[in-house]
Amino acid sequence: MPVLLQPPSRTQPTAIPIFALKWYSHPSILPMHILAYAGGGGSAKTGIGNTVNIQITNGAATADTAGSSTSDDVVSSQNKNHATITIDTGVEIAVALDIMVQQRPPTTNASSSSSKPAIYLAVGIGNFVKVYFIQTSATATRVDYQEEQQQQQQEQQKYEAVEIGSLELPESSGVNTVGWNSIGDALVAGCENGTVCIVSVKFENEMLVRLERIHELKGHIRAVCCCVYHPRNPLVLMSSAKDGTCRIWNLGMVPSNMDNGDNNGGGGSDDDDDDDDVDNRDNKCMEALQCRIYDPNGPKPKAANVLNPKPGQCLVRGCAFGDLDGRVVYTVQSGRKGGAFLSVWKLIRRAVAMEQGEGQQQGSQPSSSPRFVFEFKETMRKQVSNFPVSAMSLSGDYSTLALGDTNGCITLLSTDTFHKIKSWECAHDLPVTCIAARPLPLLLSGEDLTGVRVDAISASADNRLCYLTRQKKSTLRKKKKNKNTLHGGEKVKKQNWSMFIVLYPIHLMVFAMIVYAIKVSFDVCHEDYVESQYDWMAVKECVLHTVLWATSDRPGIAFLPH
Repeated sequence: MPVLLQPPSRTQPTAIPIFALKWYSHPSILPMHILAYAGGGGSAKTGIGNTVNIQITNGAATADTAGSSTSDDVVSSQNKNHATITIDTGVEIAVALDIMVQQRPPTTNASSSSSKPAIYLAVGIGNFVKVYFIQTSATATRVDYQEEQQQQQQEQQKYEAVEIGSLELPESSGVNTVGWNSIGDALVAGCENGTVCIVSVKFENEMLVRLERIHELKGHIRAVCCCVYHPRNPLVLMSSAKDGTCRIWNLGMVPSNMDNGDNNGGGGSDDDDDDDDVDNRDNKCMEALQCRIYDPNGPKPKAANVLNPKPGQCLVRGCAFGDLDGRVVYTVQSGRKGGAFLSVWKLIRRAVAMEQGEGQQQGSQPSSSPRFVFEFKETMRKQVSNFPVSAMSLSGDYSTLALGDTNGCITLLSTDTFHKIKSWECAHDLPVTCIAARPLPLLLSGEDLTGVRVDAISASADNRLCYLTRQKKSTLRKKKKNKNTLHGGEKVKKQNWSMFIVLYPIHLMVFAMIVYAIKVSFDVCHEDYVESQYDWMAVKECVLHTVLWATSDRPGIAFLPH
């Protein structure tokens, strides 16, 4: 049973179990941010809601609502700036998502002079990699209340997802993860069969792309869990898999130069490969990082599956570059049971003595100068969860790691000290399937209305999203309620007037009965009152036992005759 999140963290129910999640923003589209999630109920022919949902939040609060903390103002303002796009994936479930923004549409057509950002969504569905163009209006603005109903339909029509390219990978590939490179001209697809496919993306125009598989990197012997490109170098990428390894790939590397010092993704060019003759050798792998699932500072474990795990016993669920230069790498690994460990790898330069005759020309003097090679060295490993971690995400400013485990718990770690910032126990009642850390440290659309900066969004197969924040309360000040205000006193006055109108006939009937009782009492008891010389007890007995109620010993008919 999940634990209820304490405000200002919150949950949002969804119609489908979620298996892929991407939270994206970019300085060129600020304060807009996009949340895309995908999932569904299965692969039945009848269809069980297998969809990709894209939520676009655009615009900022105006002066009249920015300082308001009432729920009515927040909901109405968010509805004006919020749009949802749904893509039906048929009988297949999408399990991989990534978003890319181009400042200008990458097209050579001179007639398309639009300078607004172009947003593209890559989706992994079965053996297919598909690209969608998200049509949005950069000039969408808030409208007056009188025009809201008329403008709402037009605003919804400004957002649409159009499929502009598709590529089918070899049979039984099974795409698990996709990712764009830093310049948006290639995609990486990590597959269930252990291959890492590089897909070239060539834009014919704004609404049409040609996808071509140019590399098939082989080295993993189990399913690939995560693939990410270098933040700046479009030729360097990283992948992690269920074989216990994380591999660094350099697409600019050629076989003859694999052993020289230029292994940092410098800038070599690759020979053009045909679709029928893709590069399926492991000659692009710079290094394979062997991940371990025990504490190096503690006693060595005796279990062989922990000390030297076989493929499939150590699962590297997540990996990420820790800085813009790609000199730091994070991996999260665990067994199928037990705790999860975070490893920090740093790129170092190591001197290697040159062998006799290596790199020397004929007739030249032997050189004693060493050569240098670059490699990643594990500098830290620590346990971060008591359960296997099933999802990992790094924030856009590289300051926070968000982790989700199989027990439904969420943890935020600082990348400065690697200490826990905050955790939410049993936020989900099923294992966390995907998680997204905050894409940018800047203020995003809608946060000025709530006063809450969300640090991570998590999802699971329990049909709900969790919006998690380290804040203890909203930064907005609550306005004092005034009875004379429009939203407070006016509603109370209307309610009181409505109640008076409903109860008016009842009040009138009761008043008439009281007046009639007083008149009858005066007519009957007036003489007794005068004869008793104004004795009030005699008047009381007359009113009670003569006018209002008759005693049982009073002469008359006590029962109706049969």
